[in-house]
Amino acid sequence: INQGKRSANDSLQISFLQTKKPYKVIGEEVHFKLVDLTFDGGINSTPVAKITLESKTGEKTIESAEGTGPVDAVCKAIRQAVGIEVKLVDYKVESITEGLDSLGDVTVRLEKDDNVYSGRGTSTDIVEASALAYLAAINRLCTIENIVN
Repeated sequence: INQGKRSANDSLQISFLQTKKPYKVIGEEVHFKLVDLTFDGGINSTPVAKITLESKTGEKTIESAEGTGPVDAVCKAIRQAVGIEVKLVDYKVESITEGLDSLGDVTVRLEKDDNVYSGRGTSTDIVEASALAYLAAINRLCTIENIVN
């Protein structure tokens, strides 16, 4: 492990899918992997994120987007890269260790067609943890809906 940093594969976890039916537990299939992430912003500038994703076929996609904050920009860039419209319905951040180099654990819930897909990501960088969580939910959606990209 890279001294506190986790890769996308380390952070992907088995989670739950909520539909109008009872909860189901599923295995994780990686349709998209986070290869690179950069973001920039400040008090007097618009946050911008640039991401590189790799599909399970090895194809790399680079997208950038502006947002209301760095997390919003990253999520918009991921949506553009995967080409799937979803609505963020829940976003939670928790600290799982103490100190300034604390690991952040982000959980997101995305909605598409009345189904809700959850994802989780962990990193010392909250923006990276958010991107990993968002991608985990997208990967879950692709697995369950049998979306091939």
